[in-house]
Amino acid sequence: MSDCRDCLSLEKRLHEVATHCATVEQERDELVRKLERAEAGLRWESDRNALLLESLQDAEDQAGFEGSREQVKINYECQKCKGTGSADSGGVQPWGEQIFIPCDCQCQMRLDDPA
Repeated sequence: MSDCRDCLSLEKRLHEVATHCATVEQERDELVRKLERAEAGLRWESDRNALLLESLQDAEDQAGFEGSREQVKINYECQKCKGTGSADSGGVQPWGEQIFIPCDCQCQMRLDDPA
């Protein structure tokens, strides 16, 4: 009779371990999916930045811009963006990076520009 109780106890414990293993595997799979989404977001952001940089360089070439961007003096310093032209949107990417948007001062400069 004692052997039967031991067998039942072992079967119960085996079932608990199997259930725990299944839970751990599900959690691992979810972490892998999150990591894959984060990596895809990083690739997208990197590609986007490369396109933006290429567009900026093309615009500088068309405008005959000479010298480095560091040499360009800003006439005023916006309190919101500190002269960078980008403001924090308050949102974050899935991987934790801040999302930046054009600052209000940049939008206003575009409206003021008659060209």
